Amino acid sequence: MPLINLPEAPPGIPPYEFYIQFIEAIFYQTPARGFTTRLIVLWVLGAYGVLASLAYFIVLVVEHRRRKKSIWFWKLVRRTNGRYIVGNQHFLFAIFSFISCAVSIGYFASFHQVFIDGTHQDEAFYWRTLIWIVFGVHLWTTSSSNLQAGILSSQSAARKNTLSPLFMNTLYLSVFFGMLLSCVALDIVCGWAWSQCWAATMQLLARLEILALTRPSDTPEEALTIAEGLIHRVNSRLGLVITTLRVINALYAFVFTMVIVVNLGGLTLLFTLQRQIKFNMRRLADDHPASAPVFRPTLPIPSSDDTTASSTDPVLCPFSASARVDEKGAGNPPAKQVIFVRSVEQRLEGPGPGPLDVAQPLPSKGLSVGELRHAAEDEATASAAQRQQAQQLLALKKVQWDVLVLLGAIVVIALFCSAIGLWLAISPTSVYARWATTEVAYFLVPWMFVIGVDVALTLLLLNVVRHFAPTNSFLARVLGQGSKNRRGASASGLLASDELDSLTMASSAADQQP
Repeated sequence: MPLINLPEAPPGIPPYEFYIQFIEAIFYQTPARGFTTRLIVLWVLGAYGVLASLAYFIVLVVEHRRRKKSIWFWKLVRRTNGRYIVGNQHFLFAIFSFISCAVSIGYFASFHQVFIDGTHQDEAFYWRTLIWIVFGVHLWTTSSSNLQAGILSSQSAARKNTLSPLFMNTLYLSVFFGMLLSCVALDIVCGWAWSQCWAATMQLLARLEILALTRPSDTPEEALTIAEGLIHRVNSRLGLVITTLRVINALYAFVFTMVIVVNLGGLTLLFTLQRQIKFNMRRLADDHPASAPVFRPTLPIPSSDDTTASSTDPVLCPFSASARVDEKGAGNPPAKQVIFVRSVEQRLEGPGPGPLDVAQPLPSKGLSVGELRHAAEDEATASAAQRQQAQQLLALKKVQWDVLVLLGAIVVIALFCSAIGLWLAISPTSVYARWATTEVAYFLVPWMFVIGVDVALTLLLLNVVRHFAPTNSFLARVLGQGSKNRRGASASGLLASDELDSLTMASSAADQQP
């Protein structure tokens, strides 16, 4: 749909009828075969995303109620250098997935009305730009939550303040509100300009039809002169649409590039989780040979404040079961806490002999989720400290998988969004040269988004079921966590990811002590 340049009508064809067909070919595209079927598939994927996001949100609420934890979406976290704005990535992902999939359903319905039914043409660009706003806000909010959690956990572990709260909060709020307000304003301008352009086009076609009836004998040169005078109003409106599209798509390309950069920073969180899990899995082999007894004290569970969190705040550094030092108690030597050292495959017969047990060597490949769950409830042969350690490792594995799924889905979607946004910013009219490019420009990102969100929600739900489903349930048996293979365990006592900070393990300073 570039600016319209009318050619001279070929001889032998009524010139005004030629111009009518020429303009209609520009504004009325014919979809390729199978477009309706693809729309139906997209509708189904969007509807599944709505239902899956609702289910995931409900599961999160139930989990928090079971743990008697408050439900929050954003929170101010106190650190020694100020307060950080931190989002709850799981709740925000569920909420914005619901909004994004719901808006996607309306987006697909708009294309059905425009290209299949031939109606609501004047409202087309409201939806074509609105969908990008929803995608951008969704990805930015979820990505920032990962980055914030990674920064806070790494700062707490290293006792360094690498990024100030002022910088992080300014970056988060400026991109969020800047993108939201500017894109909404540009969406309104673009939609209004297109509605004016469409109205002018309808008036032009009506005028050309009248001229075709009243002046059938005009020469091609005379018809071209009259038509060019009439089409000026259409081109002026269309030029505003194209300019607005360039600006808004350039903004989208920038925002999605920022999302990718933020997620690269969020990899800190994933690496921290991997180090924590490896640290705890290797601790027995490094510090406790198979013949050495292990003392098993009870781990203290300090209380936390919902509004002023220290480095042991269970809400805002949710992945802190690692070697680290409490900011408030850095002057005191931290206690070295017990490490889970028992392999389920090498269980002792009967109850343990008392506070001292012989630790079995940890398999080099680590323990599976089923083995950890079994050890977490094995009251007969494992102490409370060992069960608590198994619960910590379970929660770490669950959170690691959640973060990996979210990061992977967001980066892939953001890459496609950035590429399409850059393409539309450079040449917004080239996509209308043929239907294939139009469908790629306006449907590749929605395809990637709804599939990515659906896959992410499915994996997150399966991960929750894998950890919390009763061991005698059908789902637990399907996922290999049932009681038949003696790897399942009750979900009771299993820590949620936001409780791990209250159960910190040995710090690096303690490891260095003789």
